[in-house]
Amino acid sequence: MRILTRVLSATIAVAATIGVTGPPLHASEVAATVGGETITIAELDRAATTRLLRVRTAAYEVRRAEIDRRVGELLLRQRAAAENLKPEEWLAREIAKRDVAVTPEEVAEAYETLTSVGAATSKEEAMANLARDMRAARGLHVEQEILQELRAAASVQLRLEPPRLDRHDLGGAPVHGPDDAPVTMVVFQDFQCPRCASLVSVFEQLRERYPEKLRIIHRDFPLANHPQAKPAAEAAACAAEQNRFWEYAAALYANQKSLTRPTFEKLAAGTGVDRTELASCLDSGRQTRSWKDGLATARELDLRGTPAIFINGRLVMGARDYDAYAAIIEEELRTRF
Repeated sequence: MRILTRVLSATIAVAATIGVTGPPLHASEVAATVGGETITIAELDRAATTRLLRVRTAAYEVRRAEIDRRVGELLLRQRAAAENLKPEEWLAREIAKRDVAVTPEEVAEAYETLTSVGAATSKEEAMANLARDMRAARGLHVEQEILQELRAAASVQLRLEPPRLDRHDLGGAPVHGPDDAPVTMVVFQDFQCPRCASLVSVFEQLRERYPEKLRIIHRDFPLANHPQAKPAAEAAACAAEQNRFWEYAAALYANQKSLTRPTFEKLAAGTGVDRTELASCLDSGRQTRSWKDGLATARELDLRGTPAIFINGRLVMGARDYDAYAAIIEEELRTRF
């Protein structure tokens, strides 16, 4: 949202300065002329593909959030009206039917995890406040469940199309999943990136849930401030020669604080990788091309950090939880295939 705000503010400021008026230009139209030479919208778009995609994705997410809010309001209003109730009355009744109670044991367990409750707050008062907050949080969760159920049972057609990267050469290796999978995730990662490490279990869950519908492609994007990311990527590529990339990559992420040559060889034993072959591969340097190719593509796309993920061309920056990725995959399966 901050990126979108900055870009839109800058665009408005420039437009005001040079007196821009009229409707947006189409790709084939001329954006500027310099001494008789022209600059077209298409040329600008090609030069700033991913930057524009980031802005358009931010705008899409703002609009999508507003759509979801309004759809929820409409569904709630329609359901309540069918029973001659106000929306808040119907929702309160439905929440009351479900278990939102918090047990003393749950409150006590949560209290033990608090680092500080404030010098002026007694334990009894702190636990009472905690119980109230926990009940409220559980109530909000139940409310979201109810709205999701209403939406699942209703006829909701989403016409807002998410922006996508309009190119098909992001592929690489290794790949997990069938070639004809309807959903492809291209994941640019860095083996020293903590947020990338947090996705190991998430991707495992996604692969288990969508064994025939999801293809995941790994691309190396070693960041400049992570000096061990390149040799780690090379070691993973050597493991891929033995068809053990995913197991070995998970082990690398679990050992981010010790990405050294001894560690690379040590991890072979627990991942089904032949240590001697791995060492020979590393000594040869033949897999440096793997991370160099990924880095070149990431720079061409003007990616700024990891993880950077394209789901059927839809850009998802940063690490998300399992539910967030699953929701996008389900949407792709539902609306495009």
